[in-house]
This record gives sequence, C-alpha cells and structure tokens, in this order.
Amino acid sequence: TVIEDDCLPMDQFAVHLMPHLLTLANDRVPNVRVLLAKTLRQTLLEKDYFLASASCHQEAVEQTIMALQMDRDSDVKYFASIHPASTKISEDAMSTASSTY
Repeated sequence: TVIEDDCLPMDQFAVHLMPHLLTLANDRVPNVRVLLAKTLRQTLLEKDYFLASASCHQEAVEQTIMALQMDRDSDVKYFASIHPASTKISEDAMSTASSTY
C-alpha cells in the first residue's frame, strides 16, 4: 500500500523501508515470499524511481528477484519470473496462487 499509494517518496522508501522488505525473501512462509515477488515485480519495479536509475537500490531489488526465481516453491518462482506487461493474469489466478498455503 505504501508503494502503490505513493505515501512516501521513493528515495525515502528505498533507504528506510526497502531493506526490511527485501529480508522477507528468506521468510519460511511461502505465501510471504509469493507476495514479496508480486510486490517487487508488479509494483516496485514499475515505479519511475527504479526504472530510471541504475542505483544500488535497483540492484538490490533485482538480486532479490533473482533469488526468488530460484526459490524451492513453484508459486514464488512463477511470480518472481513473470512481467505484468508481457503476461496477462486474471485476479482470480493471482489470488488463488497466493492463498494456497
């Protein structure tokens, strides 16, 4: 919600909140990792701040996505691998995949 609603400038988000968000890639609950993958791919990387700059923050996000693409859970891999602009997924499919645990 913070990302989608632009509640915080992205530079401040990247410094203060993003490091904590990225640690969720190691959460033991697959559903948490699914939601992280969806958030990174479908929300965070769509922001101009991350599209326009080749910052260390963008690199950290991309490294986290790469780690999620290698996850042992197939749903985590799926949502970390897709790009919303190239693949149409219905809301029902996304909610089903994220609620299977």
